[in-house]
Amino acid sequence: MWHATPLAGVALAAGYVFPNLLLAASVPVAALAISNLWLPAYGDLAIAAVVYTVIAWPVLLGAAGLLGRERPRWLAVVGGSLACSLVFFFSTNLAHWLFRADYPHTLSGLASCFAAALPFYKWMPLGDAAWTVAVFALVSAVHAVVDSLQERRLRPQAVSVQSLD
Repeated sequence: MWHATPLAGVALAAGYVFPNLLLAASVPVAALAISNLWLPAYGDLAIAAVVYTVIAWPVLLGAAGLLGRERPRWLAVVGGSLACSLVFFFSTNLAHWLFRADYPHTLSGLASCFAAALPFYKWMPLGDAAWTVAVFALVSAVHAVVDSLQERRLRPQAVSVQSLD
């Protein structure tokens, strides 16, 4: 299944969880960089720059509080994932049309480029939504555990292993 990856969900969640934008953006960028060690190259530095930028921008949605503040707003989370799918599709295919010679630089060439990319986009919104919901469910579960520990007056950072001597 093409483009059924957790990167959009990870980027949205990183922006939601980490208060530092640079740290948050480094999470999806590092994941993409590591995966690219085994995947084929982009063939063009400009296209690679667009891909890395588009992978990092969802951090801003999470950081801006658009997905919720204390707890995720699930409709906004799914909407954010769909926005990620659309922005990735349009940005990367526009970059391919601009920076490669595969299509004429005409309106017709641009339309052909987008039409040729549609089969790759087919499952992307569903994959992004599923992975994003899964990632945010994990984030919510961790928040619930931390809240439960705090209610019992236990702080996760204060828990330590002590000798039984």
